[in-house]
Amino acid sequence: MTANMASAFEKHYTYLLQDSRMRTPTMRFANIYLAPERLQQIVLLITLLVSPVSFAFDFEEQLQISGFLSFGAGITDAEPYPGGNNPNDPEDNNNSEEETPKYTAGSGRFILDDQLSFEQDTRAGIQFDFEIDEKTVATLQFVSKAAINNYDPELSWAYLSHQLLPDLTVRGGRFRLPIYLASDYLDVGLAYPWIRPPTEVYSTINMSNLTGVDLLYSVQIGDWIWSTQPFIGTSVFERGDFTAEFDNLYGISTTFTQDYFTFRLAYMEYEFSIEPWPFNDSHASLVDALLLVGLDELLEYHDPNQEITRFLTAGIQFAISQWTLQSEWARRKNPEGGPAVDGYYITLQYQWQRWHSHMTIAGRKELNEDDRFHSDLDQLIIISPTLAANFIAFNHAGIGTEDNESDSLTLGVSYSFSETMIGKLELSRIENKESTGFFEYATEDDINHILSFVIDVIF
Repeated sequence: MTANMASAFEKHYTYLLQDSRMRTPTMRFANIYLAPERLQQIVLLITLLVSPVSFAFDFEEQLQISGFLSFGAGITDAEPYPGGNNPNDPEDNNNSEEETPKYTAGSGRFILDDQLSFEQDTRAGIQFDFEIDEKTVATLQFVSKAAINNYDPELSWAYLSHQLLPDLTVRGGRFRLPIYLASDYLDVGLAYPWIRPPTEVYSTINMSNLTGVDLLYSVQIGDWIWSTQPFIGTSVFERGDFTAEFDNLYGISTTFTQDYFTFRLAYMEYEFSIEPWPFNDSHASLVDALLLVGLDELLEYHDPNQEITRFLTAGIQFAISQWTLQSEWARRKNPEGGPAVDGYYITLQYQWQRWHSHMTIAGRKELNEDDRFHSDLDQLIIISPTLAANFIAFNHAGIGTEDNESDSLTLGVSYSFSETMIGKLELSRIENKESTGFFEYATEDDINHILSFVIDVIF
């Protein structure tokens, strides 16, 4: 996001909006996915929850409403590998029926294939910020996504924030996990240059929200603003019939900002588990078969439950004149139950009047610190190719322990119709480095392309 766009975003959408136009319920936005009656019920609920005297509620002074909307579409040219499985790459996921490979970004969140899809990048959200007193604010945010919940509104944020000291604020409830540069506005497309944040970094872990408590301490030191944010809580990610739980989660994020320069560093740990385990009867039979052939160590690697995962991110953004450079790096370290991975991206942006362009290079790779998984897998392939194929399929579909190494190059151009609406067009070149990369099934070529467009709005 350029400096001018950042300024416009901060003025118009800061989660505690000051624009008087936003202090009245916006029926035009509400009608997108909430009936007026439903919106009135939500507002009434907020009033009853946080106002000691409900009839004293003042919309103009106490309630601020903001919203965002993205409408877009995407398509990929990926074609299935003839015969379904590449014999030169034993970790390719079987595709015997030659189904069209779907781009899933390794997490099932992004689903694109050879049919133009309007569901992936279409979403809407509305946020209510209620000022209880001068130091306390209650926040609710509802988000509706086609690709995730078929447009059913979901409570994304629900927290209370209280200013303990001039430089110290505490929050409790459900809020965004503060680990990326774009964490605070992950669903607000107008706030960043891409159509969707680089998946090589932003899908490294399958969670974005946290239920718990955090502290935000921010102080100015000379020309710098230093902010630190420790947090603790839990999170849940649902994918089909599976539920992934992130328990005993804790971490800290720290940010240094000076004019047009930002540096962010974050670290967290959590205990991972997935249910049901085994997934089904077929999975249970697979587990029994692995025990029968004596590959207990491979089975241990296959089981991610009750394992401690460590996650580290670093990001930098620097803007000068019409140019902006932004980059992030993320590392997920798993002791068992999946490979440790690195993800990164580098984005260079240029602004000319209302036009913006960007070039982004990104990559994801496995660290390969432990070769035990692959040596045991090679042994299993010799013992039973069919059993090995079933094992790989369960890893891929269930917990994603396949090698989804991938590189990408994205070129994008956007046009600002106003400070609150922007149109974007992107072309991405995706190269599968190992296995099927971010595609669900084996592709005929290791290099594929994705074409996308979107209209992003805030109000």
